[in-house]
Amino acid sequence: MQYVGIPYKLHGRDINGVDCYGLVYLYLNHKGYTLPKYEINYTMTTAKEIIAQEYAVVLGERLQSAEDDCIVLLYRGNIPTHIGVCVGTNILHTTKHSDSVFESIKRIKRRFTYMEFYHVNKSYQPKKSI
Repeated sequence: MQYVGIPYKLHGRDINGVDCYGLVYLYLNHKGYTLPKYEINYTMTTAKEIIAQEYAVVLGERLQSAEDDCIVLLYRGNIPTHIGVCVGTNILHTTKHSDSVFESIKRIKRRFTYMEFYHVNKSYQPKKSI
């Protein structure tokens, strides 16, 4: 629950404020993943291009359905416009219109054309101890 209520802040990457990727970064970093911060300067207009092209490097194997701690890409038409992380049957995400929230997959699905689920790319996953 420490990730609920974090204020929206474009380019934010910490508990004081996050954008949608920043929240994914913050949550998965806490879980031991080493995602890139992507602190580049972008606007909401160019964010969908960044999600489609540059953020794609964090995506690993595509999943048939949601799993805990997987990344979810949400599409409008055929363009990915939003990113979040799955936790149980919910998606942790934030938008410029709201602080971070857990929202049911079923509910968020109504606002988007479709969604895809991915494991984090193996190069960013925590090392497994033997």
